[in-house]
Amino acid sequence: MWKQFAARAFWTLLFATFVQVTATPLHAELQIEGKPKWGLDGRVTPHHFNLLTVRVFNNSDDPWQGAVSLTPILGFQPVDVPVLQPDLYIEPYGTRDLQFITYLESASDTRLEWGPLIRGRIRAEDTYTVDEPDDSPGPVAVELIRPEGRSTLQSVPAFSEDLFPTNPIVLNKLSRVYLDHTPRWQEPQIQAFRDWLFAGGTVSLIADNLGEYPEFPASLSELNEPSDRISVGAGLVERLSSTFQPSPVKRPAKEQFQNYLNLDPNRTIFSRLRAITTPEHNWPLIYTMATIYLLLLFPGCWFLGRKQGDYRLTYGVILATVALFSFGFHSVGKRGYGEETSIHSVVLAKAGPPGRWVVKQWTNLFVTTGSQYLIVHPQLNVAYSSGQSNERIPGQALNPPNGLLMTEVPAFSNRTIIDGGVAQTVGLPIQVEQLRVENGEVKEIRLLPGSGQAWPENLTGYAIFQNNLVQLSVSDGVLVPTGSDGNVARRSPLQSYINDASVSAYNAYQYRNRDENPPSKLLDMNEWTLIADDLGIENFDQLVNGTIFAEDKVHVYLKTSLSTDFFAGEEISPQQNGFVIYSHQLPIPPRSQ
Repeated sequence: MWKQFAARAFWTLLFATFVQVTATPLHAELQIEGKPKWGLDGRVTPHHFNLLTVRVFNNSDDPWQGAVSLTPILGFQPVDVPVLQPDLYIEPYGTRDLQFITYLESASDTRLEWGPLIRGRIRAEDTYTVDEPDDSPGPVAVELIRPEGRSTLQSVPAFSEDLFPTNPIVLNKLSRVYLDHTPRWQEPQIQAFRDWLFAGGTVSLIADNLGEYPEFPASLSELNEPSDRISVGAGLVERLSSTFQPSPVKRPAKEQFQNYLNLDPNRTIFSRLRAITTPEHNWPLIYTMATIYLLLLFPGCWFLGRKQGDYRLTYGVILATVALFSFGFHSVGKRGYGEETSIHSVVLAKAGPPGRWVVKQWTNLFVTTGSQYLIVHPQLNVAYSSGQSNERIPGQALNPPNGLLMTEVPAFSNRTIIDGGVAQTVGLPIQVEQLRVENGEVKEIRLLPGSGQAWPENLTGYAIFQNNLVQLSVSDGVLVPTGSDGNVARRSPLQSYINDASVSAYNAYQYRNRDENPPSKLLDMNEWTLIADDLGIENFDQLVNGTIFAEDKVHVYLKTSLSTDFFAGEEISPQQNGFVIYSHQLPIPPRSQ
C-alpha cells in the first residue's frame, strides 16, 4: 500500500512542479504497430471503464523517450481528460504493449498522441485516431492462449495471456475464461484474475489429449481442486474434456435494446450530487443591485453630465459605479449560505477474495477556492475519469498502476470524478447461514457478518433473485427478511424500485428545492442507480423480461455509510459524505433449486 502511495507521490511531484522530461531526439520515430484492440474481444462496454491495448514501435536507430496519451473524441473535439502514460523509454527498433484504461460513456472515437512531456503536457509528434468500436450487448467469453499461440476453440475469441489486464474494473462484461495451460503471469495479473473469479467469473479448464489438466501455482491454488465443478467465492471453476467445443455465442441483436435506453448512471448520479452543493445565491438582492446599477448608469450619469457639464466628473462617477458594483456582485454572488469545500461520493464495491473489493466510485468535488486539485484514492491500481462526455475538462489522469487525477476547478464550482480500482479493506463480508430458493423465489435467507465483525448500525439490505426483491434487516444479530423470522413472507417486483424516476431523472433543476430534497435524500436517491448499474440493466424491457438475470445466484446488496477507505484525500476536505453499497453474489445450493 505504501509503495503505491510513494509511486503516486513521485507523479504528483511531476504534475505539481511541471518538471520537463528529456525531449526525444528528432530522428527517433514512434509508430502504432497493427490495430489497437478494445477489451478482450474487440468490443467496449458503455458507462464503464474499458481496456485499450496498443502496440508501439520505435522505427529508428535512436531510443525514444516521452509519453503517450489517450483522449475520447466527440465529433472533432476531445472530451473528458486525457489518460497519460508517462516516462516511456523504447530502445531502437523496440516495441511496447501499452494498456490504457479509459471511461467511455458510449462507443466513440479516441485519439492517441505521443511526444516529449514538457511542463506537464505532451508536445505531440504525431497522432492516431482509433475508430469507434462496437459495444458489447451481452456477456463475453474468451480463450486465453500463449503469446503467439493458436486458438483451439472455434467459436470463442482468443486473447493472449501476457496481455491480461492488471485492473479487474475492465472485466465487468467478462463472464467466462477457457484455459488449457498454466498462464505465465506477473503478480498484478494473478491478483486481477482472482478478483474477477471471486466476484462471479467462471473458469473452464480444458484437459489435454491425455486427460490431464494444467497444474497451477499456489497463488492460483483454487484451480487445482480436482472436482468437476467447485464454487470459488461467487465464481465457478469447472473441468471439461479435451474434445469440448463451446456452442456458438448468439449475441443479442442491437436493435432489441434501442426502445428503452433509460439508464444513464453518470448523468443521473452526478446531477444529484451536484445539487447537494449548488450555491444558493440571494437572487432578490442580486436583481435589486442590478436594477440600481443600470439606473445609476442611465439615466443617472446622463443627468449628471447634463447638469454639471464636466465630462471628467461624469467619467469618474461611471468608473466608480462600475468598480463598486463589481465588488458588490462578486461579494454577493460568490457565496450562497456559507458553502465550504466538500466531497460527496457513492461507491459500489463488489466482493473479491477476502479483504479485496472491486470498486467503482462516483464523486462530486465542490470547492470554494479555485486551484489545481490532486485527486488520489487509497485504492490500488485506480483508473480515473471526469465522466464528462460532452466537454473537455482541464487536467490529466495518469494511467494505472500509478493512477491519479490532476484537474483545475474554478472557485464555487463542481468537478465530477469516476474512479475504479481495488480496495484492500475488511469491508462488509458475510457468512451464509441459510439460503433456500424454490420455484424462482427466495424462500429463506439468513446472513451473518464476517468473522469477528458486527453489522453496522445504519445498514440497509436487499436480496434480489431474478426479478424479485426482498428487503433485509438485522434481527438478533442475523440479517433476515424485514418483518420475518427468516421465512420470506413478502416480495416485491424489482421494477417497483428500479424505475424511470429512480435511475433516469438527471435534470438537476428538479432537485434545487432544499426543503423537499435535503442532502441525505439526494444521496439516497442514487441507491437504485448503483444497483441497476451492477446488475447490468441498460433498459426497462430487459428488467421486465428478465433477460439479464442469472438463474443460479442471489444478489445481496448491503448499504452503509462512506468510510475513510474510500476518501479522496482528506487534505482537500475533511467533509466527505456518502454511502457504500457492498455487492455479494451467493451461489444457490443445488438442493434448494
